[in-house]
Amino acid sequence: MGYYTTIGAEGPRGGGFAFDFFMQPGNNKGQVKSRGPKLMAKNMQAQSKADKIKAAAEFVKTYYDQPIKISDIAYEVNLSAGRLCHLFREQMGVTLIGYLTNIRIERARKLLLTTDKKCCNLYYEVGFNSQAYFVRRFKEVVGMSPAQFRAANSSPKG
Repeated sequence: MGYYTTIGAEGPRGGGFAFDFFMQPGNNKGQVKSRGPKLMAKNMQAQSKADKIKAAAEFVKTYYDQPIKISDIAYEVNLSAGRLCHLFREQMGVTLIGYLTNIRIERARKLLLTTDKKCCNLYYEVGFNSQAYFVRRFKEVVGMSPAQFRAANSSPKG
């Protein structure tokens, strides 16, 4: 007959780990079968997820103007692409691609209001590879084309 025992340690910030072991006597020696680690502080794992999602969002904010693949972001935060997308949507309430698109569109809106750059040249500066895709996504998010947005929000010169 054997019995279970738990050993563990608490970390400096309150988190820690514990292992359950099954002790089975035999030949005057105890045989140990690990049942795997259990986190003592459940919020430690949740905090780690939140930190990774925050890091992914910061990565997007920093590199939005460059071609970004989900796999690039996943690599930076040490998650699989699928897991990153799942956690991002769960915690941010928007898909990762939707978040990236919103960042790019917001930057385009600022450039349309603060510069005289042609609308047809802005798409590349904010990270889109296609002008047609940029205009389509801009219309979906803002409700009007970039040219219409600029015209509606420009102050009259006089």
